[in-house]
Amino acid sequence: MNFRIIHFSALFLFFVLYAFPISAGEIYMWEDDRGVRHIEDRPPDKPVKMIGKEFSRPDSPEEIRKFQQRQKNYERDLEARRRYNREQEASQNRFDAHMDRQKENMKQREAERKAAAIERIEDLEADKERSRAYENRNYNEVRRLRERDERRQIDRDIDKYRDIKDH
Repeated sequence: MNFRIIHFSALFLFFVLYAFPISAGEIYMWEDDRGVRHIEDRPPDKPVKMIGKEFSRPDSPEEIRKFQQRQKNYERDLEARRRYNREQEASQNRFDAHMDRQKENMKQREAERKAAAIERIEDLEADKERSRAYENRNYNEVRRLRERDERRQIDRDIDKYRDIKDH
């Protein structure tokens, strides 16, 4: 996100400086024999490769019209960039919200898996106790364990239906 702000600021600064040059008059951009670029308010003394020539102060009606057209183009481009950035931000927000929902769903599924694993372990331990009681022919203990398991199953069913009712 910070990269977008920096990028947008740099482009904005470039277009502002391009649309409103600092000094009045003509600006000459040229490159000398050694490849050094020069930007000056006067033309070079000897023939060189010209890079460009800018007018910072529109004098003629044609120059004024060109300047106004450049200004309109700049404002149109700036608004298009703003609209694009708003769309990108909205898209990013939708994606972030989707990812947050996915994370919550994953956490909920993990909690359900853990609860099911704990429940399964409790059932296996109860089965183990019941089989020990059968081996020892302690039928009162078997009956007590069976009743305890039935109560536990009823409590689980009640909790399950309460969760369904609450959602």
